[in-house]
Amino acid sequence: MSTSTITASSSTSTARILILLLFIACHTTTFFVHSLAPPHPDFLDEIKRKRRRLTLSDNITAIPPLQQLSPELCHGLSSEDCHALDQSYVEYTTKTRHLIQTTGVVRTLVLCVRFSDHIGRPLPPKEDIEALWNSKDASTILPTGSISEFLRVNSYSNFQLQADVYDWTVTDGTELEYSSGVSGLTRALASSMYPVLTIIDALGADFSKYDLDGDGVIDSLVLLHSGYPAEIGGVDCTNDRNHENRIWSHAIGSFDNEWTSNDGQYSLGGYMVAS
Repeated sequence: MSTSTITASSSTSTARILILLLFIACHTTTFFVHSLAPPHPDFLDEIKRKRRRLTLSDNITAIPPLQQLSPELCHGLSSEDCHALDQSYVEYTTKTRHLIQTTGVVRTLVLCVRFSDHIGRPLPPKEDIEALWNSKDASTILPTGSISEFLRVNSYSNFQLQADVYDWTVTDGTELEYSSGVSGLTRALASSMYPVLTIIDALGADFSKYDLDGDGVIDSLVLLHSGYPAEIGGVDCTNDRNHENRIWSHAIGSFDNEWTSNDGQYSLGGYMVAS
């Protein structure tokens, strides 16, 4: 999703494809446990230049071998955080292999999170986001149909996705804080969801719908945030932030379980991030 009102069908179709790919990566991948959205073509040269600048002084060269995480993704993380994230990938991937479901109905929780420094930023209405996920019909904003319809058609009507969308809610921190100078690839980003999860918990959200195996962990969750995606490169025209100070769309295992529901029954598992 973009941070302006959804009007252009081409940009909406692109957003739908990106979210669809991330959703599939988050919920069905058995090999690539950390999935990053591909960068905009105009941004590729900048990424290549940055990779060439990595030197022996970078912490990624000092990290012992990892089980599944690419060391490059640890750039900007401590060795301890990198290994904690790597271990979470291993655990999440093992769990995902047992949870893959190709028939029936799967529900996913979609949190629309507005950063505290984006109070006045125009955002697409909840109704458009719900249509993006669940609509059964094509429309001017969804000329190729919804994510749910794509999955239904390609499963020969054996699989149905139902997304429960919660309206835009302001979180405690800013985009700059949660990006942490590394495009949001840190444990800080997950904390942006904690205030929102607490609010919807108080409103009576039934987290059991998103716990796919009954172990008390929310397995199916999407963080839809109010920022411009880091993978498009350039700078945010509203505040001149570069990609490192915005959020890169990705699917990820959970660093930790710092958030729990009010009744103590549910904690946060893996999730995907898009905008």
